Amino acid sequence: MLIGFFALPYLLRVTHPIQPEPDEQSKLAFSYIENKFACYQWLREQEAIDALVDKGIDNERAEEILGHLIELGKLQQRADGRICLPNRLEMTHA
Repeated sequence: MLIGFFALPYLLRVTHPIQPEPDEQSKLAFSYIENKFACYQWLREQEAIDALVDKGIDNERAEEILGHLIELGKLQQRADGRICLPNRLEMTHA
């Protein structure tokens, strides 16, 4: 027990900080991407990923989050691969 008492501070320094839950990170990511839609009706996939990378999310994780947001229905991907908000999908095809 005494060893555990002294080992705990060491383990706390050595371990990596806890990453936010994917849902929390997805919520933040969605707000970053949603801000881009204030200026644009749609984004190319890479532009959406770049918006997340600009906020400090690594490229691979940004791709995962973007896919997750599309699966959740928060974003939609058009037939041409561009990303838009669900309520704008009909408007962008016109």
